[in-house]
Amino acid sequence: MSLNAFDGPRVCVVVLNYNGREDTLACLNALAVMRPKPWDIGAVTVCDNGSTDGSVETFAAWATDRGLDILHRHGPHPEPPPSGFRGLALVRNEGNLGFAAGCNPGLRLGLAMGADFLWLLNNDALPEAEALATLLECADDSAMLGSSVVHAHDPQRVQAAGGCFYNPLTTVLTPHLGEKSLDQALDSEGEPALDYVYGASMFLPRTLLERVGLLCEEYFLYYEELDLCRRAKRAGFSLRWCRGSVVRHAGGSSVRREGQALACYHENFSTLVYTRAHHTGLLPLAAAIRLAGKAAALASRGEWRLLGPLVQAYVDFFIGRWGRRGRRSLS
Repeated sequence: MSLNAFDGPRVCVVVLNYNGREDTLACLNALAVMRPKPWDIGAVTVCDNGSTDGSVETFAAWATDRGLDILHRHGPHPEPPPSGFRGLALVRNEGNLGFAAGCNPGLRLGLAMGADFLWLLNNDALPEAEALATLLECADDSAMLGSSVVHAHDPQRVQAAGGCFYNPLTTVLTPHLGEKSLDQALDSEGEPALDYVYGASMFLPRTLLERVGLLCEEYFLYYEELDLCRRAKRAGFSLRWCRGSVVRHAGGSSVRREGQALACYHENFSTLVYTRAHHTGLLPLAAAIRLAGKAAALASRGEWRLLGPLVQAYVDFFIGRWGRRGRRSLS
């Protein structure tokens, strides 16, 4: 595949920021030394969820210092960019909308730019210099691609090689080759039958989004990528591991931003929403197994204060108290 900016595929990188200025700047700096740079063959879109740490102004100054074109837009349905725009697009969302509703304006903008592929990248992810070029070599219109995601503090240790396997009864996600050395992972044989492309780095053909839709905004935090993967597989798309695309990932940024109580609440609420949508017949048993397992795990770690958010997630789900994109204030 040619990487020429004029005759090759166009790529839009989409990054969500919420009071994560330093992480997102590090991500942008990693993109700036890539070969090719994303803005040479498309654009980078940072969607900001109402940050109060001066993030948007900082990113605009960063782009200005590098001589990049800057596009300012507002969600949820940003005005299309000028024809041929290449640079940094900054999309301001009205408050903290969560991951799915926060990212979707960026995906819409990328589609409006005419991007052939959209790279959904966590803001605490640091792609290696050849990560994008390798994704483009692996890419086709029938597959969602995952990278070799490694720990930021230990880049020779794998977080997930492409993605994860999911057990709908126990609701456990198991990373493919998780905690193996990177060399071991890259030397492994066979193509894994993934259930989930690891959300730190998801490379999506526009045909997939046009056919199955964007991220489901019923999820505020967690499970939105697994939901997209499930819909993609049902529509005939494959989930593949692009081995040579290496991305370092810190992880845990959602917990740091939202706090442990909110993260616990949304993880469990989203699990129930996903199970109801895609494994309806398993919902009663899966919910019971998860509740017992999570409660036991929290108790064993002495995290008694998280039992409240866990139970509250179940109560809200089963009585239908909390609706689309709900966000509770939990202590």
